[in-house]
Amino acid sequence: MGELVKKNPPTPLSALDSRIKLLFMAGWSVLLAVQNNQAAAYWGLGGSALIAALAGQIFRLAFWRKIFLVNVFLLFIWLAIPFSFSVPGETLWVAGGVAVTREGVSLALLLSVKALSITMGALALAAASDVLELLGGARALGVPEKVVSLMLLMTRYVAVVGHEFGRLRDAMRIRGFRARFSLHSLRSLANLCGALLVRGFERAERVYAAMLCRGYKGKFYFAKSSRLTRADLLFAVLALLLGARVLFANAS
Repeated sequence: MGELVKKNPPTPLSALDSRIKLLFMAGWSVLLAVQNNQAAAYWGLGGSALIAALAGQIFRLAFWRKIFLVNVFLLFIWLAIPFSFSVPGETLWVAGGVAVTREGVSLALLLSVKALSITMGALALAAASDVLELLGGARALGVPEKVVSLMLLMTRYVAVVGHEFGRLRDAMRIRGFRARFSLHSLRSLANLCGALLVRGFERAERVYAAMLCRGYKGKFYFAKSSRLTRADLLFAVLALLLGARVLFANAS
């Protein structure tokens, strides 16, 4: 479990109560998701950038790499939506016989800014926290025990499954396998997935038996959340101000 309790470098947000962080993540994401105004979306992007700066992530290449990977699906938005408002719509230019409209480009830009804002804010707060801390906060907020336990085990063993997949894939490559669009390749990949499922099931049984031997009774115990501090209250005020600014921009 050492990977879970690895401490991140201290930042102005790292000492905040995990409950405050989770509530902000949920509220900020919902607030930005329901906006339909460009100005409100840009204010949301600015607020998320501020959160990322306070979390010490704004200049980290790894942080932006994660945001890029999460938002890859935005490419499909730009391949579809700008062409979806042909009638009615103000044509900007014609590409391949299909009209690109101002309304379509505006909607694609709005969705992209909102997705970037939500992703940036969530990843920044997650980077300023430990996994155990966030899961303990989720349990304190009333998230069901089974959901928290599943998230904890998933966080711990996704990397293990990924490592096992890499071993099986390397073994296939050593034996001369090269992925091609053929029946043989599809059959080999299906066998790889089957072997991965079988090994995952076997490892799960061993882990569960080991947990029972250590007294596991269906519940993980987290440190109790401490009282809110002045820093938590200041961040709550900042969050309210950011939310009010987004709502004001939407109203205007």
